[in-house]
Amino acid sequence: MRELQTRPGTGASNKGEQRVLQILNGAKEILIRDGYRGLTLRAVAAECGISVGNITYYYRHKADLLRDLAHRVFDGYAAEFTRIRDASTGNTRDEFEAVLRFIFQDLGTRETTVFFPELWALANHEDYAGEAVNEIYAAERQLFEELIARLNPRLPPLRVKLLALHISASIEGHTMFVGAGKTWARQRFELGEILVQNALNLVMQDAPD
Repeated sequence: MRELQTRPGTGASNKGEQRVLQILNGAKEILIRDGYRGLTLRAVAAECGISVGNITYYYRHKADLLRDLAHRVFDGYAAEFTRIRDASTGNTRDEFEAVLRFIFQDLGTRETTVFFPELWALANHEDYAGEAVNEIYAAERQLFEELIARLNPRLPPLRVKLLALHISASIEGHTMFVGAGKTWARQRFELGEILVQNALNLVMQDAPD
């Protein structure tokens, strides 16, 4: 769990933790419902039923709030990755396949279908959002890199990084097609299995000369 970006001295008590959680949940709901243009401190305050001053007591800048929101979302995925690792009992291929299936099938949730594209849109306009997006996907790629390197130790480090990036991009690129309510949502399982097999084939090939 990374350190929160709340103002120093706030959010440490149980009451403060609950308030921060309320603020982050409110911000996430706004981003999903109203898009990045609707994500303001005033809107978050209204969503939470508290004053703007109460928001700024914990978050001096919207940038800090968004960073915590992005990383809170990713912390949920990290917990699932740990569960998958524990369930794999040391079998790297099982872990790799399970991680890919989890991330791909998660595209079908409303939260993922809407939240991440809105975060991407915000990243096109705000540097702090771009930094948060980069940090999230860097952490995801690091997991892929670790698994790929274990699956095929013959691969040079650059090849491992490129494959991790390619696989991550391949998954995220399906969001607009297999997400909640999207045209190919009913075929999400079949498409996910194609992605898993393609990823395995790529990883197990020797690096090109």
